[in-house]
Amino acid sequence: MISILIPVWNQGRAVRQNFSVLAEALDKTAEPYEVIFIDDGSGDDTPSQLAQLQKDLSRIPIKIIRLMHRGQHIALFEGFKSAGGEFIITMDADQKVSPGYIPELLEQLKKGHDMVVAWRSERPGIGQVRRFGSRAMNMWTNIVTGIRLHDHSCSLKGFSAEFVKNNLSRPELRRFFGILAAKYAHKICEIKVACGHKNPKDSALGFCRLALLAVDFFINSIQFLSK
Repeated sequence: MISILIPVWNQGRAVRQNFSVLAEALDKTAEPYEVIFIDDGSGDDTPSQLAQLQKDLSRIPIKIIRLMHRGQHIALFEGFKSAGGEFIITMDADQKVSPGYIPELLEQLKKGHDMVVAWRSERPGIGQVRRFGSRAMNMWTNIVTGIRLHDHSCSLKGFSAEFVKNNLSRPELRRFFGILAAKYAHKICEIKVACGHKNPKDSALGFCRLALLAVDFFINSIQFLSK
């Protein structure tokens, strides 16, 4: 079974509008699956939107986890603890990177990779400041993990459940498991993906929030290095 983890923050309507694309990609795998939404303390109608989606699509196992607002990476960590699949895939609610790449992720996981990371080789619509910040953060993550990847921060990733289970108890991974866990992967690979253009105003993570996230990651990674 495949477990799909999707952290959501004030994005309920987008999730409902885009869910058919995700379901189509998952159906192509011919594998049973579950979809786990982790509501990170949304302040709008996201809870009711997710509940309605769960009701309308009763044929699909949909779980909803509701949390106080603690950030995307903590939300994902809680999702990992609830996943029941042999393979676990994480993705953003806005589907900026298409779920159509899920079969390719799954193929690599079945080949024995602990972790598969999507690489956004082109990112249209990204400003120079944000592009520079993304590159700097990626270079730093390469140093911290000792694993050279082109795009550590892309949310579309695949994990074997065994790898997650063996590393979920590491306290140093609680804040940024999806990124820092690369250090412990015995077999890891990247797949190239296209990144769709999106109006920055539509993002759940504005520039200020991204800056705060970068600072949080830097502090956490310093502690990670000291372990």
